[in-house]
Amino acid sequence: MKKTTHEQTKLHNMRLILRTIYEAGTISRADVARLTKLTPTTVSDLVEVLLTDGLVEEVGFGVSVGGKPPTLITVPSESRFAIGIDLADNGIHGSLINLRGEIKYTASIPGNLVGDAALEQIYTLIAQLMEHVDKKQLLGIGLGSPGVVSFEEGIVRRAVKYQWKEIPLRSLLQDKFDIPVFIANDSQVAALAEYIYGVDPNEKNLVLLKVGEGISAGLIIDGKIFFGDGNGAGEVGHICVEPGGLLCRCGHIGCLETVASLRALAQMTREILPGSDGLTNELLLEKLVGLIEAENAESKRIVSRAGDYLGLAVANIVGLLNIHKIVLAGPVTVLGDVLVQPILASMQEKALDALSKQTQILVSDLGTNIVQIGAAALVQQSTLGLF
Repeated sequence: MKKTTHEQTKLHNMRLILRTIYEAGTISRADVARLTKLTPTTVSDLVEVLLTDGLVEEVGFGVSVGGKPPTLITVPSESRFAIGIDLADNGIHGSLINLRGEIKYTASIPGNLVGDAALEQIYTLIAQLMEHVDKKQLLGIGLGSPGVVSFEEGIVRRAVKYQWKEIPLRSLLQDKFDIPVFIANDSQVAALAEYIYGVDPNEKNLVLLKVGEGISAGLIIDGKIFFGDGNGAGEVGHICVEPGGLLCRCGHIGCLETVASLRALAQMTREILPGSDGLTNELLLEKLVGLIEAENAESKRIVSRAGDYLGLAVANIVGLLNIHKIVLAGPVTVLGDVLVQPILASMQEKALDALSKQTQILVSDLGTNIVQIGAAALVQQSTLGLF
């Protein structure tokens, strides 16, 4: 076991103090010492460092309980920023995000470029975002990428959409921009965003099921992203749910993505909607919503079938992990209860009653920016120890 050094102890205490102030909103030094169980001297010394760095500021006085009123301190939401990047289905999206998850500036580059051309798009977008912040206030860059991503090594092991294999994305970006970079799977960072800012953020465990062109899950266990031993935890989109079914883009047959992704829903909608061959998947999803609102029976069967397969995946997750909170995110959430109800019914039918009855399926309210917000939160967590 390695011996903890003085600097490591100081960093741990600094992060503990900062996190305590952040979570409290406003608080006195004495209350920080009480909550952290650090000595008043240690708290006072480290708060002075945080004040000098601009991470903390004094904001007035608390109520006196005898003697001088305590000075209150807080973490200003715009004392630092992070860049969050979503390597999405329909392009690359980025935002400049403050310490409370609020987006201050956003930019996108639409398109479907792959390989080195996609890397060039990422460089261009990051450079554009960096023009809107003082680099001294920038904690780093966070990216959510599809596919299997090694957080520890900063390598995209495989991303089918971008035709990447073993891309050292973190080192490429750090060398170019000279700033810390953190990379994880897009569903994993989306799950982090949901854990911090989403529906009922007090839950320590949750599964976020992200359904777009692909399908994957992000797992939060005891308040931390669970990456898996090989960094592929949550790749449920490539579990076979229909033996002998359609060929998946991964090369296997009958994957969940072939029957329940946005691509699958769009293709099934094309089959019932004359003249729709030239429409994008996003436009076909809008058409599908319109058909459902018009009480079209075939459109409801399409969504019900997809929900049944998603419910099968959720049932397996519930049976394996017994996590009570399942959150749905991604473009298909516009379908609302028309999709959620068949997922719930399928999960309850296919999982043990004692487990399924404890499980709730919710829809994220963080919208299309969830990956960007989560990627920025990953930066804040990794550099400042927040969350």
